[in-house]
Amino acid sequence: TQMATECHQAPSPGFKLFVKGDYAGAIRLFEQDIEKDPSNGNHYINRASALCELELYRQTVIDCNKALKLNPSPRAYLLKGIAQWGAGKQAEALKSWKQGQDICTDVYWFAELEAHISGRSTQHKTVVTAPIPNPPPATQPAAQPVTPQPVVQPATKRAAPAPQVVPVAKKQIVAKGDTADAVAMSDISGEQFDALASAAMGKIVHGVGDVKVDKLIALGYLRVNSGQLAEGKAVFDTLIADHPNLVAAYIGRGTVFALSGDYQSAISDFSVAISYDPRCTDAYKRRGQTRSALGLITQAMEDMNQAVKLYPDADSYQQRGHLYIRMKNFKAALADFQTASKIDHRDAASWNQIGVCYDNLGQCQLAIEHHKKALSLNPNYKEAWVSMGQTFKDWGKFENAMESIDKALSLDPQYPHGLFVRGMTYHASGRHYLAQQDLDKACLANPMGLDGFSLNAVTKHALGMFKKANAYYNRALGLEPKHWCWYQRELMLWWQARLDRPISEFNADLDLDPEFKEFFCKRLDPTDLKKYKPQKEVSPIPEIEYKAVPTPEAAKILNFSYWYGRTLHQRAPGYMSNQRQQRMSALAVLDVAQLLREYWFQNPGLKVSGAGSTGYKGQDHDLGWRDVYDISIKWRQISEPNDPVWWVDLLTKEQFAEGFGSQTPMITGQCHVVRYSPMISLSFPILKRELILQRDLSPNLKKRVESAQTVYDLYDIIRQDFWITTPCHSLRTGLIMEGTRLTVQCTNPTAQLYEYSIRTPGTPPRWMDYDEELKYVFELLTKAVRRPDMDLEEVSDLILTMAFYWYNFMPLSRGTAATGYIVLVAMFLAIGIKIDTLVPETFLVDWQGILRPTPRDFIDSVKGWMYPARKKLDLTEFESLPKLSEKWNTIRKMIELMNFELEKVPEEDH
Repeated sequence: TQMATECHQAPSPGFKLFVKGDYAGAIRLFEQDIEKDPSNGNHYINRASALCELELYRQTVIDCNKALKLNPSPRAYLLKGIAQWGAGKQAEALKSWKQGQDICTDVYWFAELEAHISGRSTQHKTVVTAPIPNPPPATQPAAQPVTPQPVVQPATKRAAPAPQVVPVAKKQIVAKGDTADAVAMSDISGEQFDALASAAMGKIVHGVGDVKVDKLIALGYLRVNSGQLAEGKAVFDTLIADHPNLVAAYIGRGTVFALSGDYQSAISDFSVAISYDPRCTDAYKRRGQTRSALGLITQAMEDMNQAVKLYPDADSYQQRGHLYIRMKNFKAALADFQTASKIDHRDAASWNQIGVCYDNLGQCQLAIEHHKKALSLNPNYKEAWVSMGQTFKDWGKFENAMESIDKALSLDPQYPHGLFVRGMTYHASGRHYLAQQDLDKACLANPMGLDGFSLNAVTKHALGMFKKANAYYNRALGLEPKHWCWYQRELMLWWQARLDRPISEFNADLDLDPEFKEFFCKRLDPTDLKKYKPQKEVSPIPEIEYKAVPTPEAAKILNFSYWYGRTLHQRAPGYMSNQRQQRMSALAVLDVAQLLREYWFQNPGLKVSGAGSTGYKGQDHDLGWRDVYDISIKWRQISEPNDPVWWVDLLTKEQFAEGFGSQTPMITGQCHVVRYSPMISLSFPILKRELILQRDLSPNLKKRVESAQTVYDLYDIIRQDFWITTPCHSLRTGLIMEGTRLTVQCTNPTAQLYEYSIRTPGTPPRWMDYDEELKYVFELLTKAVRRPDMDLEEVSDLILTMAFYWYNFMPLSRGTAATGYIVLVAMFLAIGIKIDTLVPETFLVDWQGILRPTPRDFIDSVKGWMYPARKKLDLTEFESLPKLSEKWNTIRKMIELMNFELEKVPEEDH
């Protein structure tokens, strides 16, 4: 492809990298050119040229279309056609080239386009079919299959927690003639052929014993392993033409087809190989891998089972183990990798995959031990370092995770998966600015990384880097137009249109379409939205300048509120300390406390605008319990646009009537979820007790339920999916309301996959009960607070009672736990009390509320550690702080406040 520039422009720094063949580096520099001058079509052509060299044809066409929209040119049509031809769309390519000729005013470009149309150009040839000079005859009789000898192959090393074979688009097999090694077969001299083939002979795994044939087989595999698929296919085509029963040639050509995304042709060739030799283990493995890529899991497993039966070596068990991982049958995968490790105990890949399986089963300690075993065998095993970092991340151990991932990147600084996992870990810890820097590098190293594009986009979105966020959203949606990040981009556009409006004048829950919010929660196909009208593009795209150093006024707010953010962190397995969420919590606590302080002690007739409130149909009204939680929810929504945090009663009427609600699994599939599985010991006795009370069971079944030891035992007794309702006693009426639902499901009987979760339905009758309950308790609390001789014990109990009903209510699609504890801490601050302790390790406050039947039971479970830590504050500093609702009252200002870094973390005297 040809670089595009105008003679009066200075050459782009990306040109030198392009000429050197560093196309990824060139893309980075061309993107900088685009950012500086997005109206210059030449910059898009330059980036398209580099993308085309990397065979990223869809993105090439997208850039060419952008260039054509800005300034139609023959160059753009030429390059667009080359990309279309490479993607197998020959008719569209010819149309593009003819369109280029129609606007030509330069004979050079007309001739170039004519060369492509007539087929004289070599840039769009699909397959090199040059004959191999004088291939020797096969020594085997024609009727006998030529079979590769079984060879123990090197173990596949994967970095995953769950490696997956992802189908790629079928592409043309094109010749790569840019190196000496890629010279066409017809141009190879006899001496060159012998040199290349002899060099490859040592690596042959499908030899037949005839030196000349084996040299050709070896040369074919050398071509394939070097990425020269067309040249490799030419070798195997010739071998098959001259030796139709040559099993090795069918396996080689099938491999070419598989690597090119032509899975059906690959399966056909592997099947021919198997028909000639039904004991060819490698053909079964490769056909199994290809079938897996097509989603033919049952057939793939049949092939892998046959491979293990025929030749039960370590590689056979590893290949089947990877397929089991894709099926989420981690126990079966674990057994296979353990068997592989016994066959070859010095194979680091097997030990690493054992760790991956344990991680996916929720057994982090065992996972780490096996990752370390793999690394003791191979300290430079970067995939194992990243796998161990991933496990530490899942376990909530940030420092350990970073140490492991940093080690992998010290071995390979451009390792795409390592950069992505480190970016993901930074994001999970609330270090968004560092996260997006790593994700930039990951996206550059892996230009087809959909997950990298989408996470990078939403991370920049959260920081207010809207221009770059928009670019990465578009790149993700260019790869997968139905990806769920479409919803996040719509939310970003909604933000941009209201960036500098007072937050009290609008509310996302009221403004955004209920169906949009429902689809966002469920990550459904956005093209199925019926009534939603997409947000309008904002031009120019507004930006929030990233500032690390806070203003003095902001620093005062951040320093005062710092401790209250720390109280949000759950010191339990699986909960990583998240700096951004703690900052959000600190500010939300202060915002809520300032409002309640005013309402309770200064302005008892405080009115709230209906425009920004979710519970009063847009009408101005006296402050109510829902207004208090609205503040916390707004901070939660803006702090992390990755999460769909919505009031359930403001989703579609149909979903509300059907009981849409949040779901939190303790067991999912075969995994005991690190965060929530410790709650099994608290919930399981309740599940058994209520199952006996709520179901009409025979005496025999009751005894079996009483003696059941696990959730799986209960499922075997009931023999169908079931749920029970936990009791929640009303303080207002004394009646029992519907709590949550402890739910047991078998999602895959064959693989023994189960779901044990809490599911809280948001039905209208239940909603009315909790709305009245919270209104009643909030009124009691307000009266208790305003008494001249305020009783701290009474007020404390009522604050915890509010939290108890909020947790049982579970009125949000997600975020109920965080917003509930924010309001709890804020209520204490509003009466001049600081909770001067963190939540005890392994203690989950929301679960204690959900699984207790009465407010008193919940209070008794909490007060032992919380009440002794109540510390009376001198509110002088608190009263002197500017009001967040007045000073930082727009989305822009709220994001700026969350973006600031503190030079020195405040010391605590608790």
